[in-house]
Amino acid sequence: MIYREMSQKALTSPKEGNHENMGALKPVLSRDCREATGSYNPKPPPDTGMYVGRFLVVGPGIGGYRVSSRSFPNRQVIERDGTLTISPTPDAPETDNPYIAYNCVRSVTPGDATDRTAGTELAVVGNGSHVDPITEKLSLGYPARDALASSLLALDFEKDDYDTPRIAGVVGAETAHVGTVRRDALVVREVAEPTLVATYERDDPEPWKLASTTADGVARELYESDFEHAVCAAGVTVDATDGDGEGATPGGVTIKTAIENGT
Repeated sequence: MIYREMSQKALTSPKEGNHENMGALKPVLSRDCREATGSYNPKPPPDTGMYVGRFLVVGPGIGGYRVSSRSFPNRQVIERDGTLTISPTPDAPETDNPYIAYNCVRSVTPGDATDRTAGTELAVVGNGSHVDPITEKLSLGYPARDALASSLLALDFEKDDYDTPRIAGVVGAETAHVGTVRRDALVVREVAEPTLVATYERDDPEPWKLASTTADGVARELYESDFEHAVCAAGVTVDATDGDGEGATPGGVTIKTAIENGT
C-alpha cells in the first residue's frame, strides 16, 4: 500500500442513524497497487446522459467544478472578493436545505509548515461548506493531504436522503490533491494528471481527459460535458510562470477563475 494516497484507509461508515460510532478503518488499495497486482480495471468512458450529480476535476495547475442538479436547478456561480460561491438565483424558491449555497472555489496562501507549498498560493475546489475549513487549515500550515482528510472526515458525507459524498480538491501550480468522503470510504490522493470525482456513479477519483488549459475553458468544458442536468460551473488555474500578470498574488503565482452559468 502507498501511504502518499489516503485511499489506503477507508472509513467504515456508521449504521443508519448512528453517526457517533465511526467504526473501524479498513485498507483500500491505491490505483498503483491495484495495477501492480493486476486488479485495476479503469472505468469506461462516461456514458452520454449519465447523471453524476456535482463533480470536479483537478490536476496540477488547473481545476474546475460543476453543479448538476435535478432537485435544485435554480442556482448560479457568483464571484465575491475572489471567492466563487454557489448561490440561488433570484427566482429560486425558498428552501431550508443547508447544502444549496456554499463557496466552491477559494484561494489561499499556505502557512510555513506546509510541505512543498509554503508561501505558494493554492486553490481549493469543492461541493460544500468543507471548502472553508480546508482553506483555513492550509493557511495554518497543514499539508494539502491532511487539510483534505481532516476536514472531510470531520464533516462527513452530507446527511441528506442520498448520503451524498463530499468532494474536494487542492490545486497548486505543480501539485494537486483530490478527496472524497462517502458513506463507505474516505479517499485522498495526490494526482499528477486531471482527475475527476463526482457525488454519484463516478464517486472514486479517476483520470479525466481535460482539453482546456484556461479557467474559462475549463468552466465551459465541464458545463458542456455529456453528464445530465448541468446548472452552472467554475474554472480555476494556478500558474507560476506569470507572477506579474493579472491576478498575480504576493507569492508570485497567478490565480485566475471563471464562471459559466449557461446564459
